Amino acid sequence: MLLVRPSLDRIRKKVNVEHPRDRKSVRCGCDAKLYLTKEIVNGVTQWYVSQFSNVHNHELLEDDQSWVSVNRIIKILELEKGVQSGQLPFIEKDIRNFVRTCKKTVQENDALLTEKRVNDVMELLDACKAMAERHGDFVFNYVTDASGKVENIAWSYGDSVRAYNIFGDAVQFDVTYQSVTYGMLLGLLSGIDNHGKPIFLPVFSSKRKFSCICVGLTVEYMRSLDAFIKSVLNEQTCLQVFFEQIGLAANLGYGAKEIIHYIHLKTCMPVEEYAQSILTPYAFNVFQHELVLSMQYAVIETTRGSYDVRHYKKVERECHITWIPEEEQIDCSCKGFEHSGILCRHALRLFIMKNYFQLPDKYFPFRWRLESSLVSLKQESTQPAKEEHSHALHLFVKL
Repeated sequence: MLLVRPSLDRIRKKVNVEHPRDRKSVRCGCDAKLYLTKEIVNGVTQWYVSQFSNVHNHELLEDDQSWVSVNRIIKILELEKGVQSGQLPFIEKDIRNFVRTCKKTVQENDALLTEKRVNDVMELLDACKAMAERHGDFVFNYVTDASGKVENIAWSYGDSVRAYNIFGDAVQFDVTYQSVTYGMLLGLLSGIDNHGKPIFLPVFSSKRKFSCICVGLTVEYMRSLDAFIKSVLNEQTCLQVFFEQIGLAANLGYGAKEIIHYIHLKTCMPVEEYAQSILTPYAFNVFQHELVLSMQYAVIETTRGSYDVRHYKKVERECHITWIPEEEQIDCSCKGFEHSGILCRHALRLFIMKNYFQLPDKYFPFRWRLESSLVSLKQESTQPAKEEHSHALHLFVKL
C-alpha cells in the first residue's frame, strides 16, 4: 500500500467531466503500511494482513470520502479473478450503482441509529428521574452538548452511596467497555465489600475518553466483575435494560444477608482466636494464611526499634520493620497492610515475638469487620453522604 496525497499544485476543477476527482498526486513519505498476502489453502484462496501500521503524517479523509477510483477497483478485481480487461461479468456502471446503493443504505442506517441513540438516552434519563422520585437516596447527574443532547450521564444507587463511604478505599474505575451502538464509553466504579464480593458504585456513560484506574483489587475480583458485565452487556443491550440489570444486581448484592461460614482455627495462638471474632470469614481467611506463614520467619533486631525479618530458607534480608512501642505502631517494608488492610506475615511475626495475645484495634480496619456489613446500615440516614455523592457526580460529568 502506497499512500499519496494531492500535490500543492492542484489541477483546477473541471466542469462537466466524468471524473471530477482526477488530480495530481505525490508521495508524502507516510509510514502507514498495509501488506496483504495471498495463500491457497485446501484449494481455497485466502487473503490475510501480514503487516499493518497506522502511523500517518497527514490528515485523513472522512468516512464518506474515497481515494479508490472505480477504474482501480475494476483492475483489482480483474487481477483477483485472473481475467483479461473487459472480461468481468459486470461493467463500470454496475459498480458505480452498487457503491451508490451501499452509501445510501449506510446513510439510512446511520439516520436510524442516530434516532435510536437519542431515544434510548432520553429513556435512560427518564428512568433516572423516575428512580430518584421513588427512592430519595438515588442520585444522578448529566450534561448536554451545544445541541441539547445528553453527552455524559452518571448515576448511583442509595446502597452504592453507603458502600462507597465504607469500602471506597479500594476501587476500580473501569472504562474498557464501549458501546458501538451509542458511541459512548461505559464507566463502572466498583469495589469489594468486607466479604470479598464485588459491589457497584457510581455508573456513568460518556462520549469522552478516560483512563482505566485500578487500585488495590485482586485479579480474581476483576475477572468475576468482567464476567458479570459481559453477561448483561452485549450489542443488543439497550441503555434502559442495562440500567435495570445493574440496579437489580446492586440490590441483590447489598440486600442479601451474608451466610457466615465457620473457619476452623489452625494454631493455638490467642491472636488467631481474637481475629476470628472480629473479621469476616473472607478477611479472616487471609489473616489466618499470613499468620500460619509467619511461623517460618525469624526476627533479628538490628538497632533499637528496627528489625530484619527473614525466611528460614533464605539468607538475605526479606523485609525491614520499624517498631514504635509507645504508639504500638508497626511499619513493614513490604507494605502489605497498606495494600490490603490486613497485617502481613512479617508484622505478625514481630507481634508474636513481643507476646501480643490481642492485636491493637487499629490493625483491624472497619472495612474488614463483621459489623461493617451494609445490611446493618440500612436504617441509617444517608442524606449527608447523598449530598456529597451528588456533588461528586456533578463534578464528574463536567470532566
